[in-house]
Amino acid sequence: MELSRMRNSDRMKEGLKSIFGPAKIKLFRILTISSILFFSPVNDSFGQLTEIGFQLGAFNYTGDLSNGYSLKNHRPAGSVFLRSNITDAIGLKYGVAAGMIHGSNEFFDDTENQITSISFNTTILEAFGSFEFYFLDYKSKHSRTHWTPYLSLGLAVFTYFGDAASNSNQSRIQPAIPIGIGFKYQVSKRIDIGLEASARLTFFDYLDGIGDSDPIGPDYVYANKYSFDTYYFIGFTLNYTFYIIPCPYDWN
Repeated sequence: MELSRMRNSDRMKEGLKSIFGPAKIKLFRILTISSILFFSPVNDSFGQLTEIGFQLGAFNYTGDLSNGYSLKNHRPAGSVFLRSNITDAIGLKYGVAAGMIHGSNEFFDDTENQITSISFNTTILEAFGSFEFYFLDYKSKHSRTHWTPYLSLGLAVFTYFGDAASNSNQSRIQPAIPIGIGFKYQVSKRIDIGLEASARLTFFDYLDGIGDSDPIGPDYVYANKYSFDTYYFIGFTLNYTFYIIPCPYDWN
């Protein structure tokens, strides 16, 4: 019986070699082992694969009509998202966001800039994906700490409508890099709340409708050609965890 098994195994190996070759067999083995390790529930995080949530807060903006962050420029914004827990320390969040940004030169002290009064309101729609890096293992059944600060970094694509979109020479679809900080607290085994602040670094200078050579007053160029426009989000987060397997611990 044992001899027969060995012969069958040898025949299978020879068959694989004839079809794929030695190099591809090694690759097949690596992919198989990697798949088993990836999908195996090696820790508690894999019982919490998916979270769904939303954020409510405000967009803000800095650019040619706002050189600094001003609370007067806050406008309503929000997002809905899904989050996958890759490990205890890393999560992947992806979703869509929408809101308005506003700017005006009425807040500038330089009277020369008041020659022409300019303001804008632009609506932004965004699709984003970002990694979150948690400092504390706040969801582990062995942890007594149910909160954590975190950092986030990702990629986004946005489109815009409104005053700034009147410049037909500019593309309506632009990339951005979201980078932010946040704080999460686990209210129960399924519900988290949090606070997040992030900046969307763009490669675009027309969020406010003003480019690097647009004159605003007589013989005066207002736009800053050395920097791109940036928009920001600050707000509260609420998310709900879907457990793929039974909850690995009882909430105290």
